[in-house]
Amino acid sequence: MNYLVAKINKILAFIVIIFIFNACNNKKGGETSKEINYEVKSVIDSSSIMKSKEVSYDTLLTGIADFIGGIKISKKLSNIEIDSIFWNNLKKETDKNFNKTSETRLTNISNWNINDFIGNNRDSLTVFYPFSGPDFLHVNYLYPNTKTFVLLAIEKIGNIPDFETKGARFTEKYLKDINNFMRDIYLRGYFITSHMKTDLKETSNNGLLGSLYWFISRTEHKIINQEFITLDENGRIIKENSINEGWLESQYDGVSFKLLDKNGKEKKLIYFSGDISNKGLTKKNPELKTYLNNLGQVNTFVKAASYLMHYNSFDQIRNIVLDKSYSVFQDDTGVPYRFYKPETFDVSLFGRYRDPIKDFASTMDIITQEDLRQDYKKKDLNKGSLPFSLGYHYRNRKNQNQQLAVKKN
Repeated sequence: MNYLVAKINKILAFIVIIFIFNACNNKKGGETSKEINYEVKSVIDSSSIMKSKEVSYDTLLTGIADFIGGIKISKKLSNIEIDSIFWNNLKKETDKNFNKTSETRLTNISNWNINDFIGNNRDSLTVFYPFSGPDFLHVNYLYPNTKTFVLLAIEKIGNIPDFETKGARFTEKYLKDINNFMRDIYLRGYFITSHMKTDLKETSNNGLLGSLYWFISRTEHKIINQEFITLDENGRIIKENSINEGWLESQYDGVSFKLLDKNGKEKKLIYFSGDISNKGLTKKNPELKTYLNNLGQVNTFVKAASYLMHYNSFDQIRNIVLDKSYSVFQDDTGVPYRFYKPETFDVSLFGRYRDPIKDFASTMDIITQEDLRQDYKKKDLNKGSLPFSLGYHYRNRKNQNQQLAVKKN
């Protein structure tokens, strides 16, 4: 009996040694900076894994999201230094701004059912959102049954600070900067590129990752896991640290979240940072173009996209949208109306056509769409106003011009 006990103890000791060895190797391979400690901890700390309706999620990463989103400070973050008065005031302000956004826009989006147009059998297709910034918010409400969201924009991802080592002054500034970063989402429903550039350059937000965490929390998702990703030469998603030595530095980077929504359903959120002009897709990151061409059928969403797909220099991403999309829900800044050929797409128009806003006055001859203006006058195409605002004419939802193009069978 004593021999058996000794044997078992030796086996257990061996297992512990192997575990410690692997943990150290994982740390050396994945922990390139202090800022990504949270991701490493979530892998090796089994105490951070909880279950919700039989699906495990990471309480540490979810707690970080809830902290950034101004929801709560979880027990997992008990070592963070922050003034309680500051936290309570920030939470009150964030709740007020978000609740107003919910009342004026998000609830109305939820009540308007896009499935009436695309059908219940297509509502779970991957949603493709080019020129998105980190805006996970609106696609989440527009496409509640989607399993995978692919967001694509030029802004870099950055990282999440290790709040436990940064001190109260940095942490409080970071949270204020995140709340300020959302100002255009609160008011307009879209990010202004120039504001994002300034915010990401001059504040403590060194990329979009913090805002993605904010959206994940405020849309009531829990984080199962998060990985930094890139693409191999065949356009396949791989972990960022899987790149072979000797590769040139990637011109894009990505992050992937596996999420759990409030109904216990698993979702995937992918964000790629990259130049999707013709030059970008051809010379800088052809792997990204391959990845997009390998996508199956998708539902595409476009808003406040600076009319970029109106220009020949963006015709490759425009052709990808037209080719891969079962449906496209967009404002007039998306694919020009003339490309939705009646033999290929059924189009429904919402609102009324208004000239582009004065910010684009220098290019009015290119981006003004007289054919779209005329079709808005046709009763069989115009389905009336939407109950929410999503574009540059945000001040008056009746002045919105949303188009829903659905591919014919």
